[in-house]
Amino acid sequence: MINGFTGKGLTAQEQEAKALTTKLLNWRKEKAVIHTGKLMQFAPEDGVYSFFRYNEKETVMIIFNKNDKETAVSLDKYNEMIGDKRNAFDVLNDRRFSLESTLRISPKTALILEIN
Repeated sequence: MINGFTGKGLTAQEQEAKALTTKLLNWRKEKAVIHTGKLMQFAPEDGVYSFFRYNEKETVMIIFNKNDKETAVSLDKYNEMIGDKRNAFDVLNDRRFSLESTLRISPKTALILEIN
């Protein structure tokens, strides 16, 4: 018997998807910036779409790469949102990014970055 709530009977891939979804939903529920923050979208360019949710305290960048290859994105066009902040935390993968000049995004992925 398969039970999506307890995880019983799920394949490894299904368990991984459940864990990721749980992690994302728990993060989201604690982030006022996601619920009530302002939205700034940027025009899609070369298969990459990005937007920001922000308020007085927090800035979150969501960026999608729909390409079949890794894509390097110049951060210059995001200066209005990033400002002098040079670090980001990848919410989904628990890793830090430097926001110096270019952001490399794996193919067919999305990044959710807390800018700090």
